[in-house]
Amino acid sequence: MNGNGLKEKVKRRTIASQITNYDILFLQETHSSEEDSKNWHKDFRAKRAYWDHGESNARGTGILISKELDIEEVWINEENHRGRIKTAVIKWKNQKLGLISVYAPNISWGRKAELEFIKFIETLEKVIEITSNKADIVIMGGDLNLVQSKWDLQEGKGQLHIKCIEAVQKCMGKFKLIDIYRELNPKKTITTFTQFGVSKEEKRRRLDYIYISENIKKATSVTLNKTITHTDHNLIMAELKYDDFRKRNNGIWRHNNLLNTDQNFIVGLIGFIRKMNYEAITGKQARWEFMKYKIGQYSREYSIKKAKEKRERDKNRMKELEEATDEFGNRKQNVSEEKFREIKMEAKIKLEEEEKAIIFRANMKYHEEGEKCTAYFFKQIKAQRKASNIDTLKKENGEILKGNEVGKEIYKFYETLYKNYDCKKEDYERVKEEFLTRNIERKISTDSSRELEKELTKEELRKALFNSMKEGKAPGNDGLTSGLYRAIWQEIETPFFEATKEAMKKGKLAPQQRQSIIRLIEKKGKAEKKLRTGGLSASLM
Repeated sequence: MNGNGLKEKVKRRTIASQITNYDILFLQETHSSEEDSKNWHKDFRAKRAYWDHGESNARGTGILISKELDIEEVWINEENHRGRIKTAVIKWKNQKLGLISVYAPNISWGRKAELEFIKFIETLEKVIEITSNKADIVIMGGDLNLVQSKWDLQEGKGQLHIKCIEAVQKCMGKFKLIDIYRELNPKKTITTFTQFGVSKEEKRRRLDYIYISENIKKATSVTLNKTITHTDHNLIMAELKYDDFRKRNNGIWRHNNLLNTDQNFIVGLIGFIRKMNYEAITGKQARWEFMKYKIGQYSREYSIKKAKEKRERDKNRMKELEEATDEFGNRKQNVSEEKFREIKMEAKIKLEEEEKAIIFRANMKYHEEGEKCTAYFFKQIKAQRKASNIDTLKKENGEILKGNEVGKEIYKFYETLYKNYDCKKEDYERVKEEFLTRNIERKISTDSSRELEKELTKEELRKALFNSMKEGKAPGNDGLTSGLYRAIWQEIETPFFEATKEAMKKGKLAPQQRQSIIRLIEKKGKAEKKLRTGGLSASLM
């Protein structure tokens, strides 16, 4: 995608928030420099970013790799192409992918510009050759600043630069790279760029392309041409289902704290709680667990409903924008440039308003003072959470386990680790006493002991919830946050207090409260990437 300049932070982040679910992103006209692009990958939720910088107001290309794509770097071309070409070779599942982001010179300035373009294609040809020799597959995306057929022009009218087209097609043919958009849509008018103030025929045209190696043509089934605010180019996308390009994980559900300020949600949830019927459930802890389950169910269903409504609003808004774009380009209903700009600006403003409202987590890693976290922050954390799930496991003997075998092996490991060996009661008491005597040097005073053994009060629970816990934290594995508990505390205080007292009296938590979630935690500072497991234990909440 041509970003038409990404130097300005608000513009860059607004564009980034509209680009979702990608694995590899090719950027052009970034207007980047080495200094100011150091953290741009965070805005796009990328794990890696490779740049070829131009000037502060011209050129610049980049390749971004999503956090969800597990890759190894093979080769990064550090040659300076003045912001025109960036190349990298990465390894993914034993496949070497050659990636090229390209931004060709503008050819609309006459014969001299055409000659410069053809010379650029000669340079590009050398780059593709080097990349092809290092990779199994080549994927190239970018702005070629070139219309290659009448189907790339609105109403099929406009100038075609034949010699430039021949140079591109000869180059692509040499390396068996195909224009996947045109391959899948041979006789469909496709435009990706809108320019104001030029002749009617050249208002809209296709300048942006995705080229892929011919041998993965059958793996490409879906293409998308999406309007993006803040830039005059569209986002073009292709889905390559090549050997399951990305393995998705469900992650762990967590209540959306934004709903805590939604009065419709809170009022509805309170009414839902008051109508709950759990008289048939015996035991205070069991009732509390049932209540949490129903609260979580209500939160999920409400969130799904809200998300569906938002998707419908977004769809209608983008449809209005696309229809206006089409009408403006074809002059079908004499849509003025002023009206078109007004519709596009309205879509942009509404998008920005929605972005500012989406704050899913209070403890964002990338957060500037006074800045409100938009949707892409949450998606970044969601991607990190997915990455920590265990989908492949390597045993000590080198055997690789996948699928259901992973869960079985983890169960077996912890079953052995915490095995309840036969032990006489007197031996257990003796070992316990020896451990406490040997390892605990200081003991609390008698007064402190009496204070700790006092009966629990509701006020102590309230202080722990409102003063000691962060609002975005989920104290249990059910995903309900302390912020939600605070919002409905008057409704849940008594059943929670009674469940807590019952647990203390029995000296044992409910089965659901004794569960743990096994997560991966990367060991830092190791030459070889090894992971250790960590347990997220539940609590009374």
